[in-house]
Amino acid sequence: MQLIPDKVNATYWWKINLDNSHPRNNPNIKAILGYSKFQNQSEAVNKIQCFCSKVEMLVKHGYLERSNSIVIYEKVGALPSVQHDRALIVLYKNDYKFNPELIGNIHQDIKIFMSKLYQVINTGKPVENLRPLKTPVIKDDILYKNKYFKDIKTLYDYCEKLISGGENRNQVQNFYRNYILKNFDINTPGI
Repeated sequence: MQLIPDKVNATYWWKINLDNSHPRNNPNIKAILGYSKFQNQSEAVNKIQCFCSKVEMLVKHGYLERSNSIVIYEKVGALPSVQHDRALIVLYKNDYKFNPELIGNIHQDIKIFMSKLYQVINTGKPVENLRPLKTPVIKDDILYKNKYFKDIKTLYDYCEKLISGGENRNQVQNFYRNYILKNFDINTPGI
């Protein structure tokens, strides 16, 4: 099955300027494009994780080694465009440069990741465990934190909406039962 890039919905895209002297490259191909998302697949919701995982992928799959440079863009318009999209960073075999227009606007996690990445690249160590750790998200906190329901019907409607929106039915039902026990002074047999 061939993966088809999702150029419309990708957050990032890149241009790999190939090193024609590298033995694995076809000398007739000067550059190749890549995208952070493929059709019928999801992209990381956390854009920092998405960026770092794609840079890591480029290194692990040998694209950095086979290139003179890789320019990574953040897509701004409907379709990728060198003229309209924002160049974020240029990767070289042994170094990288952020776009100088973005001074002060690069997230700290990305700066730390890039520094660690090139430390291991330049010392010949394996590229692993470099990405910023995902902050564990407790679903209860997202869905239910600071929620107040004036009556059981309002609570019930909210839970129905969560389930119809794709939330786990058992988790929502547990929340419903626990909320009633904690916040309503009634006996609710069978709930």
